[in-house]
Amino acid sequence: MAPSRRTLTVLATLLTAMTVTAALLIVAQPGEIAPISGISLSSLDRSAQQQLSLFDTAEPTLPWRNIIIHDSGTLAGDWQAINTLHEQHQLGGLGYHFVIGNGRGAIDGEVHAGFRWVHQRPGAFVALDENNQPVAKWLKSDVLTIYMIGDFDRQAPTEAQLRNLVALIRALQQRFQIPADRVHSVSGNGRGLLFPEAHFRQQLLPIVPAR
Repeated sequence: MAPSRRTLTVLATLLTAMTVTAALLIVAQPGEIAPISGISLSSLDRSAQQQLSLFDTAEPTLPWRNIIIHDSGTLAGDWQAINTLHEQHQLGGLGYHFVIGNGRGAIDGEVHAGFRWVHQRPGAFVALDENNQPVAKWLKSDVLTIYMIGDFDRQAPTEAQLRNLVALIRALQQRFQIPADRVHSVSGNGRGLLFPEAHFRQQLLPIVPAR
């Protein structure tokens, strides 16, 4: 027996309502909505005002306990390009808290504080899975991430990059009482052989967290 016109009308109305509801749920899902702008600090080590701007975040700062430094694996780039890549992999925008330029795509030594720092959100990055496919990875909520433009297996970081990297980390160490042994450098994972690890370590603050 074929369904009546009334039955078809009811089914059509129900399907339409379900489709609209599903669409609204997807739109309403809490996601990482990335503001386009951030904070750019070109001379963090020289300007007290920029030091203050660093901690002028939209939300109260979280109890950060660790710092991880990555290199981009490329000789050139900027935070906008990484932001676009991370958007494509459903990270909602730039996954790192800070990006430091090397003069090839961004000002040499410029520190860009991304939306995850400004809005105090956990970091994220794109990694390759067992099938060599890119997948999104989320970090613990107490880990700060610093991304340096450059491939430190082929070329050492610039003087300006290192100078502002150290200044940034020392400021974060002082603010959150992060000891040097919780600062994990790019060379710690077998890469970044041209990263001056010993010189970098000598400039960190040997802070013991308050109990």
